Amino acid sequence: MEHTDLSAHRYALYFAPSPDEPMAQIARRWLGRDCRTGAAVEQPRIDGISPARLREITADARRYGFHATLKAPFRLAEGRDPTELRRALREFTLVRQPFTVPSLVLTAGLGFPALVPEEPCPALDRLAADCVRAFDLFRAAPTAEEIARRTRAGTLSPRQRDHLEHWGYPYVFEDFRFHMTLGGPLPDEDERHAVMAALADAFRDCLGKPLHVTAVCLFIEPEPGADFRLFCRDKFG
Repeated sequence: MEHTDLSAHRYALYFAPSPDEPMAQIARRWLGRDCRTGAAVEQPRIDGISPARLREITADARRYGFHATLKAPFRLAEGRDPTELRRALREFTLVRQPFTVPSLVLTAGLGFPALVPEEPCPALDRLAADCVRAFDLFRAAPTAEEIARRTRAGTLSPRQRDHLEHWGYPYVFEDFRFHMTLGGPLPDEDERHAVMAALADAFRDCLGKPLHVTAVCLFIEPEPGADFRLFCRDKFG
């Protein structure tokens, strides 16, 4: 069921599986929260990882909800109404056709555990690029503090800094990598092995299988620092 109050601090366009799909059910147990209802979910027990430590590892991923970013969280531009954004998403999805990612794999190669396509998928890249461009008129420009926070670590390339200035997010277009985050950095090797083994077991029925991309989701951050909630999932075609 779609929520009715669309007022929020920030909005984001994500790919996320239907809440009824097995992948979504596994992910919400792993992360410990249902991003549709906001309800807490008991997390699995992992050998060598305490429940408290698992909550730490999954804290950021839990807050944002199980997803892959298509257009990163943004504040609404002045003069724009959230109902316009909602209508624009309906129009955007109605003219698109579903497609399939041939195979998903589990990796820690991004610096954190995530599900990613086994091979490049141009259709995914086009979907993300189209989202970035089509909805940019709804995005308020990042503040100086937001830009400083992104650039403080000094890890952005000149092109990524340019993306940040022009599109509000550094990892777009050539720098986009579709990924569904399952936790934060795991610098300890033993801990990383334990978490990745547990993830491989939890998602065993999803790995090496096709991912059907049939919709774009609108997520909202109701107020600053709040957990993101799935507002709606608009199907293609």
